Amino acid sequence: MKTLPDRIKPNLEILFVGTNPGLKSVRIGHYFAGASNMFWKLLFESGLTKNRLTTELDNQIINYGYGLTDVVKRPTRSTTELRRMDAEGARKRLEKKILKNTPKNVVFIGKTGFRYYTGDAYTVLKYGKQTFSIGNSEVYLMPSTSGASYADTKYHEKLTWFKKLKRATKSKK
Repeated sequence: MKTLPDRIKPNLEILFVGTNPGLKSVRIGHYFAGASNMFWKLLFESGLTKNRLTTELDNQIINYGYGLTDVVKRPTRSTTELRRMDAEGARKRLEKKILKNTPKNVVFIGKTGFRYYTGDAYTVLKYGKQTFSIGNSEVYLMPSTSGASYADTKYHEKLTWFKKLKRATKSKK
């Protein structure tokens, strides 16, 4: 199965964790490639990056002390195409990466991936810092940056959460 390679190294400030790669992302080899995905815009407008990165420049995210991976590595058109079996072993695989690379903060982008990680489909989820950590890494849940997620959170709400993340992680990049 072709998928996206992790963009990760030891001691990152933030490891961003998506749900799974989209088909377009895998086809072009870069994260958050959907035309309506606001990830790169939110990073810039929140002040998490000084320059506006693009999908094609996703490898430069490491220069800011950030990394990228996914809970599930199987690409799909939409997260609605994921199956429970796609997440088998995902928690163990992700925690192994986190414990090996010790990012200060692990930030899940979207409730769907977070639910696949926790294995809990029913708990009411709240955005922001979570009550548990992974090793020494603080855990945050952020709104999905997908255009398809506007029913859950509008752009200005997403931006508010990304600004809160910047303040909470003291990211000065």
